[in-house]
Amino acid sequence: MHIVLDHATRYAWTFPSKSVTSETYTNCLKQIFSIQCPKQLLSDRNAAFTSSKFKKFLKHHNIRQLLTSANRPQCNGKNERVNQTLVAKLRCKVNSTTKTPWTKLLEQVTYEYNNSPHDVTGFPPAYLMFGTLPYDSPLPNQVKLNYPPIQQARQNAVNRTIKHHKINKQRFNILKDNEGRRKQHSRSFMARREPRV
Repeated sequence: MHIVLDHATRYAWTFPSKSVTSETYTNCLKQIFSIQCPKQLLSDRNAAFTSSKFKKFLKHHNIRQLLTSANRPQCNGKNERVNQTLVAKLRCKVNSTTKTPWTKLLEQVTYEYNNSPHDVTGFPPAYLMFGTLPYDSPLPNQVKLNYPPIQQARQNAVNRTIKHHKINKQRFNILKDNEGRRKQHSRSFMARREPRV
């Protein structure tokens, strides 16, 4: 399964595939480029993404490629998180249905993800991306949601994302400080236990 994620709106495109060639990825991107063409693309350092063929494809579309650090999936955390969410939902659907191909279930899971409000932005990714929602919502018994006009919704999503980022940064710094204190305490404890010569 290949995932392409718009980092601003959190909108996801998914492509069922077992192949990891540059041709496979360019075909996936061509489908997206018929809707929208990004200015830059963040990818890992898979050989398909670093191939001359893939780089030539991006150059042809005037797209700047950004590569994550080697062996650091955290550098592309949004994609990793969406991947985790979609795989978990897909597993639930595969286990609860019979004889439905996983490729069809992947379409359903992606649709549900894109049309459900995101925890960070507060809006469905499809609404932030296209400014509208489809008629049938994946939420049961949903009342017609009255979202603000799209420009205001996008600004609200940016503000919520910045706020969420600051909160996570504070949490990280607290954990980092606590870890430093714990290590210092362990060192001083071990120093006291060492026999004196």
